[in-house]
Amino acid sequence: MKIVLLALLAGFYPSHAEKLLLMPMHADSVSERDIGTIEDLFAEKLQQFTGADVVRPPDSIAACSEKPCAVAAAQSLGADQVVFGAIRRLGRQMYFSSGISKRDGGGFFQQRLTIQNVEDFELATGRMAEALAKRKSLEEVASVENITEAEEAGPHAQNRRRSFYLTGVSLGYLWPSDGSFSRWNSETSTDCSNGFGCPETERFQKYNQVFKLGWNNWFEFKPQLAMEIDLLLFAPIAIGADANMIYFFNRQDFSPFAGGGLGIHYVFADEGSHKDLDKANSGPAMNVQGGMIFFRTYNINLVVRGQYHYIGNDDKDNGASIDIGIRTKMGAAGGDKYHRVSATTWLGGGVALAYVIAMIVAASSSD
Repeated sequence: MKIVLLALLAGFYPSHAEKLLLMPMHADSVSERDIGTIEDLFAEKLQQFTGADVVRPPDSIAACSEKPCAVAAAQSLGADQVVFGAIRRLGRQMYFSSGISKRDGGGFFQQRLTIQNVEDFELATGRMAEALAKRKSLEEVASVENITEAEEAGPHAQNRRRSFYLTGVSLGYLWPSDGSFSRWNSETSTDCSNGFGCPETERFQKYNQVFKLGWNNWFEFKPQLAMEIDLLLFAPIAIGADANMIYFFNRQDFSPFAGGGLGIHYVFADEGSHKDLDKANSGPAMNVQGGMIFFRTYNINLVVRGQYHYIGNDDKDNGASIDIGIRTKMGAAGGDKYHRVSATTWLGGGVALAYVIAMIVAASSSD
């Protein structure tokens, strides 16, 4: 009876996983210690993405960078699939090429990746392993977690960082709710023929749609978080500044996101006889938002966002908006993912933010 049960269990649970042979890599200008570490990282990532039992050949089998010798080794060692590759240097850059094949030579797939520093192999081995396991191009499996320095920056890039800065502008519309973002305007008539000067008329202006212009600054972190600083103009009725936290739901080129934050906003005061010096037209503001960022691993991103603002002034102004923006990574030519934000950028941004806040405070104190 025990034998029967063991046989049944063996049928449900295979005795071993598929065997994947990882051949020694042919490497130029890479130390023996570094190539050993690279192969260990590659084996670990291949195990992760394929689920196979990754094995190494005996020392008697030499490094192999071509399909025929790799397939022959897989057949002699009884492996189901084989992975082989090479690391070659040209000037400042290295080229990491690798291929995968079944034991019979079928299912062959190969990719090549440019490497700037040996340290980038920690990212490159994972990206290459995922591409080979899924038979997808390196571009298809690219994410902000595995872009190498050579792809993001030129050969003279320095100072790798764990966050990077994007800046850009956005355009859209805000739709006020419940009579929000409205005011009394005082207008001087152009008909001054009555001999008593030019009369002033007052008109209540209610906006059903407001133009929204933004200067947007993102400081993106790992994992999947960004801090956002926005300077906003809701023409012709309000201005404001927000500080937000953004969460990205993936690390791919097309990344949905959600977030929210706090700020300070000012809605322009009533004029004429309706002007109230005791009325608070400015106040703290909160917002929630969600949207999609397109081409996230590139130097220029397209951002589509929906946002809701609530202002804690006397009128409790609030409304929903939609905007579309373009943002670019700041740094060396070609886009520097990990860069040092220049003093000029910080100074310019600080002056602009201080100017907006000063306008809000000055306008509020003059009401």
